[in-house]
Amino acid sequence: MVHPDLLPRQLLQTVQQRNGSTTTATRPSRTEDSSTRSSGIIPGAIAATVFIAFLLALYAVLWKCMVSPPQR
Repeated sequence: MVHPDLLPRQLLQTVQQRNGSTTTATRPSRTEDSSTRSSGIIPGAIAATVFIAFLLALYAVLWKCMVSPPQR
């Protein structure tokens, strides 16, 4: 039975000693994780900025066409 006062790290070390394993389980670092995945808040913000800039440019062109007098 596991003692309730054992910390998770101590518990992991105990299990590894029983299994004969000497390597520790590590999580991937934040830099590795962010460089391998292509989705997130920054790419989404960039895409939204580009899209809004395109809409504003289109609106400016249409506005210019609307306010200019017709040429004959």
